[in-house]
Amino acid sequence: MEAHHKRFTLQTFRTQNYIQAQEACEYSYKNKRASLIMGERGFGRTKAVETFAAKRSGVVLCRTHHARGARLFFEICLAIDTRFNGPFIKSYCHDYEKHIVSCLKNPDSNTRLLILDDFAIKEWELLTPIMKSLNNIGWVIVTTHDEVQYQTVLRDDFREVFLKRMFNINQLSKPSMAEIKAIATSKGVTDFKQLIGANSFLDLKIKLKSLWEANHKSIETKNAEL
Repeated sequence: MEAHHKRFTLQTFRTQNYIQAQEACEYSYKNKRASLIMGERGFGRTKAVETFAAKRSGVVLCRTHHARGARLFFEICLAIDTRFNGPFIKSYCHDYEKHIVSCLKNPDSNTRLLILDDFAIKEWELLTPIMKSLNNIGWVIVTTHDEVQYQTVLRDDFREVFLKRMFNINQLSKPSMAEIKAIATSKGVTDFKQLIGANSFLDLKIKLKSLWEANHKSIETKNAEL
């Protein structure tokens, strides 16, 4: 028999991280307040905020790519203003800041929520003045727990100046056993031993893909022998 090679795909699951991140976005969207989502890369944080941004009007998702300084503001300008096209000039940090405030304070702006994905928390001092001047929109800051912890230890004023502006703080988690079983079962994998202890959903996906491909290769080999 001819072997039909299948491609590994995985549907979006409503994991606890996904639900928590969506709820944080909803809170900031409705209340025009700031939310903080802390989770390591691979925890599903980006997928959750992408999905929220796609289904709500007035939501701007800025993938900051962990940018620093003027580059961070440049990325925000690109996200909030479709007419903005640069070019990037490192010395224009203040100009980019003014453009951000001008755009988001514009009465014609329909932006209700700005999501900064993969935000470099070291730039909290740079961002805070903009957040203070823009109380007409909600904010969602997506970063890692380790970065927040480091700044908390490093700077005494980080908690008072920045964290106090976060009305909704969320800590995402590694995959639970129930989530591992549900995701594995959806792909026909019932031996969970190699999946236990997955450090993230990305790690789980990689391990599951390897098991799934091994299973399908075995099935295809048997079918080819028929």
